[in-house]
Amino acid sequence: LINDNRLEDALQVGLQREKLLDGMKGNPEVREAFLDQQYGYVYSKLSRICHLLGDVERGKEYHKKYQSTHVYNTPAGKRDATPYLFVTKQYQAVIDHCRDFKELMRQQDTLNTQYVGVLQREIDAYLALKDYEKVAALRASILSITDSIYRRDKTNAALELDNLYEVNEKEARIAEQAFQLTIRTITLVFIFCGACGCKTAKSSVRTKCWCSASTSRCPCRRR
Repeated sequence: LINDNRLEDALQVGLQREKLLDGMKGNPEVREAFLDQQYGYVYSKLSRICHLLGDVERGKEYHKKYQSTHVYNTPAGKRDATPYLFVTKQYQAVIDHCRDFKELMRQQDTLNTQYVGVLQREIDAYLALKDYEKVAALRASILSITDSIYRRDKTNAALELDNLYEVNEKEARIAEQAFQLTIRTITLVFIFCGACGCKTAKSSVRTKCWCSASTSRCPCRRR
């Protein structure tokens, strides 16, 4: 809703969510950590929304509420505070709040869109501060990372195609073997049935001869 500039709708959703969380307080089945996380999310959004709607003081109040949560002091929590800091033109604070999250990503994996998103927030802040040298360096980092992500995804896609080809090839061999087995089975059945048919026919001839003629007149006896 915020990205679609539907700020009034976003405000109502945020206030309803805050009211819902208030009603969950004191419930022994709801963990405090869960409530803290959800309150942090709501406060971080409402602070920005209120400021964009012109209610600056209310935006400050929600930002203070956000700062009082435990989640705010985590690297991800600091990162989530940057949208409010940016609209309030606290550009250096934006950069400072990105630092912990960047360090966390460096310890894990920098080849992801979250890390690129943090770098982009830094670029926006440095552009506002007119520090174009930092902007150029960060843009070069983003290009390098996105290129690495592209090459990694391309390699993974190729491996998936190879695996798929191997699976299809195995399935084709199994299907061929099953077909050959079916053909052999049908052939054996025809051979067996043909042999049984011949024996039955000969037996029937002999039986008919014995039953249709007396012993003295039987042609077989004469021969």
